[in-house]
Amino acid sequence: MSEMKSASRRIYSKGVWQMTPTGYEFLPEESEYFDYSGPVAEAAAGAWKIYTRAKRTIGSGSGTITLGAGVFKLALCRTSASATILKISNGGISTWASVGSEISATGGYAANGRNLPPATGKWTVGASTKQMKFSYTTAGLVFTANGANLNNIRYAVIRNSTGAGAGKVICYCTLSTAAFTITSPNTLTISPAATGVFTMA
Repeated sequence: MSEMKSASRRIYSKGVWQMTPTGYEFLPEESEYFDYSGPVAEAAAGAWKIYTRAKRTIGSGSGTITLGAGVFKLALCRTSASATILKISNGGISTWASVGSEISATGGYAANGRNLPPATGKWTVGASTKQMKFSYTTAGLVFTANGANLNNIRYAVIRNSTGAGAGKVICYCTLSTAAFTITSPNTLTISPAATGVFTMA
């Protein structure tokens, strides 16, 4: 369930990243932001669950999903997405178009979600040299309800985006046991665990 707490945060409306020899570096001095102080919503989310059909294409050599390259987006979905989003087995869904029931594109939320920071995600060595982890910046991805509420949020989905409304789904997370709303001007921050979104060993 979501919980309201008071906090002071810097909200970035536009992030600027610079390519480096080892990946991407966030440039706060060139980004657009505003400082916010007030209530924020926090929720204890479940673990990310990987779609079996995504496992079949990650590193398969087919070029369908390459972690740490391309563009990965995170989108928010309603409870009504349960009929499709929970199908993680081999016979389940594989594409973003199969999910449906995304939250409404209001209050600053853009249809089809937002890029992970960085957009490629991070595909790096995990807790041991035998492990690899997929993650993104520890500051998380912040959704701000700007001028209108973000309604009926239940799930988050990460996909490998190949265009507007297109791409292969990678994994999903149940953000709360019931749908919740982020009222304007509050924020929802979805941060990866220290171990990343998921690992492979």
